[in-house]
Amino acid sequence: MAAAASYSPDLHKRLKEEFVSNLQGTTMLEIAALSALVPVFVIFRQCLHSIFPSGKNGLSVTKENPKSTQNRPNYWQNLAVDFLVVIVPSVACLTVAADWVYTILAAMSGVLLVILSSQIFLSSTTKGVPAAEQDPSRKAYISSYRFVMMLVTCVTILAVDFTAFPRRYGKTETYGTGLMDIGVGSFVVANALVSRQARNLPPSKHGGILRNTSPLLILGFVRLIVTKGVDYQEHVAEYGVHWNFFFTLAGVGLLTSLICIPPLWCGSLGVFLLTGNSSLFWMIVSRLTYVTVSFGHPCDKINIFQGATR
Repeated sequence: MAAAASYSPDLHKRLKEEFVSNLQGTTMLEIAALSALVPVFVIFRQCLHSIFPSGKNGLSVTKENPKSTQNRPNYWQNLAVDFLVVIVPSVACLTVAADWVYTILAAMSGVLLVILSSQIFLSSTTKGVPAAEQDPSRKAYISSYRFVMMLVTCVTILAVDFTAFPRRYGKTETYGTGLMDIGVGSFVVANALVSRQARNLPPSKHGGILRNTSPLLILGFVRLIVTKGVDYQEHVAEYGVHWNFFFTLAGVGLLTSLICIPPLWCGSLGVFLLTGNSSLFWMIVSRLTYVTVSFGHPCDKINIFQGATR
């Protein structure tokens, strides 16, 4: 009874916000290892598929219908193998096995090296893989990348509220880098890989631009209304009070549709913008200091770069 009496929604909300706040992040090396680990699982799954072929389903990209009556047994079999070889190890490495990431990556890389070396040796002594089983299209690699990105995103968003998820993988505040800090950038890259510019298609007209970005805008406003309506806990330092992930993707989509840049110049322009942004940021930081605002305690400070809208 005493515990129930001491419980309050405001206290619970504050504790949840504190649980995902003031995180310091991890090293760039660990983020690189985590970013490489799930693709290693996917490549390992593809190697198993080439060694023990059981149909053309699972993560393999083919033109066949995997849910047809003839392929249904292979479909469920490959789905189970995908889950055991890719999903389960990925979830484990992001939660309970996070302290053994380097060991797992080294072990899996060694196994892959042995398998790929043996396959190269066998293909050099035989006629190789039949042309029908080869997929030279880049769509397979793009699909694998988007799958890995979506898998890690879903796992981290769901796991960040639990103690099994390492705090160092969460989004950082002012300094540091966490695994979840690369989420928005990964989605931007994934969208760029399948954009009209990347496929050498003509730019969309204004009606097409609004039609393509309207789902993201609708999702952004729905999330804003729902979170405000139910008084859901919000990490203000992440996006601010009113902004969210969907608005960011919609804004990027609108800008890239309105400002047409030839694909040949995109890389150079991106490097220029990143360099200019970093230089401007460090120039401002070197000249400005924290603004101290007293709220009954002299140690209370807020960064001038933080506010209602970041």
